[in-house]
Amino acid sequence: MDGSARVDHLPVSAAHADAQTEADPGWHTLLAARPAAPWRIEPLGPFDDCLAIARLITHAFQATHGYPLGQILDELMPRSGHRYRQFFVARRGEQVLGVAGIKAADWASDTHILFRTAVAPEARGQGLARALVDARLAWLDARLPGGRVLVSCRSPGRFAERGFVPVGAPGPRGWQLMILDRSEPDPGLVQ
Repeated sequence: MDGSARVDHLPVSAAHADAQTEADPGWHTLLAARPAAPWRIEPLGPFDDCLAIARLITHAFQATHGYPLGQILDELMPRSGHRYRQFFVARRGEQVLGVAGIKAADWASDTHILFRTAVAPEARGQGLARALVDARLAWLDARLPGGRVLVSCRSPGRFAERGFVPVGAPGPRGWQLMILDRSEPDPGLVQ
């Protein structure tokens, strides 16, 4: 199995699903044509166990960053508008296997940041991190085409496969800043 994400339904409550679908018709079916995966990826819902999800993130980054649990719980709260923030949760049944966020950069227009990707140890090496990248990019493409996407990562290959390019050399701890330019070239400009 190639581990591709299926983002073809919305979580938890009918009211939440209806509100999400009305606001963003069709985004959640963008990846539905891919082969079935051993997990499902959904936007973080209002009834999700945020404490368990926050613990997965803090455990994944414990050795390198040591984020406090309270900070992660605050970050899990979604925001909308020009300072949006959205998390996605990967599950097998009710078991949380992974989580990943996307947010607007508050310091640059049309700039988006992939952040806080965490995969449970038992789900690593199966393509889930790549599927979480695909789910976030599909969500972004359906809402905010164009602009650029930034990510700081230790596994640049999964991002290079999707068109990201390195910015400078890796930092002292091995983290590489990468950028994906999603802007359409201006047809009036000479290339």
